[in-house]
Amino acid sequence: MVADAIPSNFSVDARTLTPLVQTLLADDKAELRDWSCKRLPCFGVNPVTAGIYRFSGKAQSGRGLKSWSFILKIIHWFDLGGSGNGYLDSPQDWNYWKREGEAHRCGILANWRGGLVPIRCLAVAEPGSSAVWMWLEDLGEQDHDVWPIERHILSAHHFGEFNGAHVGLTVSAETSAWLCHHYLRKWIATLQTWGLNQTLADPNFWATRHARLALAPGTDVRIRRLMENANALCNLLERQPQTLSHQDGQRANLFATGSPLTSLTTTAIDWSFLGFAAVGEDLGTQIGGNLFKLFVEPADVKHYLHSATEAYIAGLTQSGWRGNPDSVRFACATAASLRYVPFGVMWLQGCMQAQARGEISGLDNVAAERGLSTEEALKRWGAAMGTLLDLADEATRLAGRL
Repeated sequence: MVADAIPSNFSVDARTLTPLVQTLLADDKAELRDWSCKRLPCFGVNPVTAGIYRFSGKAQSGRGLKSWSFILKIIHWFDLGGSGNGYLDSPQDWNYWKREGEAHRCGILANWRGGLVPIRCLAVAEPGSSAVWMWLEDLGEQDHDVWPIERHILSAHHFGEFNGAHVGLTVSAETSAWLCHHYLRKWIATLQTWGLNQTLADPNFWATRHARLALAPGTDVRIRRLMENANALCNLLERQPQTLSHQDGQRANLFATGSPLTSLTTTAIDWSFLGFAAVGEDLGTQIGGNLFKLFVEPADVKHYLHSATEAYIAGLTQSGWRGNPDSVRFACATAASLRYVPFGVMWLQGCMQAQARGEISGLDNVAAERGLSTEEALKRWGAAMGTLLDLADEATRLAGRL
């Protein structure tokens, strides 16, 4: 029934779906009546993702005829040759292709109860040596509407709770083997392998209309200074208290869940970078991603930076953390800038190349999602890059106080 990205030796039929429906409905006697499948769009997702599908239908339960739906996410290994080294092949690679499946299978997230809710996984299957299937709860259509600023701040608080509760967590050697360690250092090394330094040094890139329209004069100097400091920043970051971290908690991976009558929660999907990072890095990747992808309105940026940080620290404290707030702010500023500033250079170059080929670029996609013209989206993105570079300066300042 589903052809794309589904191995021929692992078909989806009623025998596959029935136990999943029974688990979802909490009724081991439920009988499948009908079902259908739809492939969901995957523009701009991690290339480790081979496909995302929504299965839905009806089942006869002890409580009557019930509707059901869940998501099948397929992740896969693919041959990148030498380019895969340090990227997706090894369990220690920052984008290890099986990590999300391992996270759900091992249960490391299962016992956490707090405002940050890991998406529920019904089952994990491995139909072959190069694919993993994850059957996940269906949270509904993932829109990219801009959240009110208060919702972003609440999600920062929830991440603080999660990080605070997992400071100093010990895991088995088997689990530690596939958890992500030193994400930022490895991320930067991969970008350098893909030509970051050459692009930074290329005057033709900085002379393009896109670069001139988006980026303020002197941006190239500021980025090169950040990259010169990157190793020292990573060294200091790795000496800060470490905690279990999602490492990609920006709006696109979050759903506003719960109820105002009980409690509001934030459900996080895509745990493919799960690992250990400094307390504050999750806040940094959240802030950086939300600015980079224009999830925060320009007029709200200053308020967001301050209030999200305070909410995150409050969440840490609520979970029992009693650390140095400057260490948190340093980790946040370092993660936001190192994660998204060098990537921004490569992203902009890729967008220009895609547009030259007549393809939809990441910039075009962001503009369409935000209801902006491509030029306005580019200007807003450039302003976000300026804010991220300001955070790089803050990271350097704070480093001198730790």
